[in-house]
Amino acid sequence: MNRLLFIILLLIGIVLINGCSKRYCCEDVPFSETAPQITQQELIDGYYGSLNQKKPGTPVYWIHQFEGTRSARWIVPIRPDMECDCDK
Repeated sequence: MNRLLFIILLLIGIVLINGCSKRYCCEDVPFSETAPQITQQELIDGYYGSLNQKKPGTPVYWIHQFEGTRSARWIVPIRPDMECDCDK
């Protein structure tokens, strides 16, 4: 029983570590000096903007998607395996 519990906890830890490393893929993207502060509503919904339009106050674990398109956006990752432009 203890061995099974250990294996389960180990697998959960591996999944969490892999997910967390992916979540912070955009933390090194600098904030735009001209963009307004992120709003409370944007913290809930995310916001549209390119990589160079990262708003001050954007949480470090948010990801950016679809750079170079009209759908470029900053969002909360809802899954650890979501594609992120900052990895490229």
